[in-house]
Amino acid sequence: MTIARWLNDDCMNRMTKDLRFLLKMIRASDGELELALRGKYFNLYYRGNSLAKVVFLASGRYRVEISSEFCRDSLACTDPRFSALASESVGNKTVLVLPPDLLHPFFQGKHLRDFRSRIKKRSYSEEITYEQMVITDNIGRDDLLIIDRQVTDSVCPGRMDVLALRQVNGEQYRFLILEVKLGNNPELKGEVAEQLERYVSHINAHFDSYRDCYERVYFQKKQLGLIDSPSHRAIEIVKDVEARVVVIGYSGMARSATNHLVSAHPSVEVQQFSYLL
Repeated sequence: MTIARWLNDDCMNRMTKDLRFLLKMIRASDGELELALRGKYFNLYYRGNSLAKVVFLASGRYRVEISSEFCRDSLACTDPRFSALASESVGNKTVLVLPPDLLHPFFQGKHLRDFRSRIKKRSYSEEITYEQMVITDNIGRDDLLIIDRQVTDSVCPGRMDVLALRQVNGEQYRFLILEVKLGNNPELKGEVAEQLERYVSHINAHFDSYRDCYERVYFQKKQLGLIDSPSHRAIEIVKDVEARVVVIGYSGMARSATNHLVSAHPSVEVQQFSYLL
């Protein structure tokens, strides 16, 4: 398949058995913590920034990868239980291979709070911050569900910011690709429209694979308690694929750029937000 982000049966069983505590913490975070399924691993995000990658190993253990910048001198990585297991690998990632009984001690509340404070101190793209706001502010809707972020596959021409599902009727949903841009982003002059057109064409060309993938992802996230709304146990994803540019701030610059964008690409939908008082 072109894209396969759901967990296999073994990984799902291990998730519910060994990582139940983490699922509970994610549910209680009001969207600040997010878990993204990735086949044989998952990514744990904090405010849109990668906190950890956790790989299900065939041995029953777990490979945990964390940015060395966040891990170095942290409460978790200086704990004697884990410091002996840590090694710095290529790409400035600290890697630990943990048995199931050490997952909860490693990802305990005080350690996650420490990692989160370190992430906050790092300067990130404004667009990641606003992307996260769009995601968290749309939690709990029946008519719109954000199902994944930073989406790519084996042949995708780029990486989609946000992939959502928009309700068509009852349990039927349609893909909605979202690109979040600040109003001063030069890509608004036309590049973002070309991006979206490529992504729409790509999903349409591989629709069966994307449909099967995200129907399964929805079902698994529902089983894991990561989706409250919609209330459907399962959904059906139907054609056609939609796309939208979400523009935030810098209203003067944004207005000029989006007018030009819509004129040159009339099929592109633009939604603009401002800080007007």
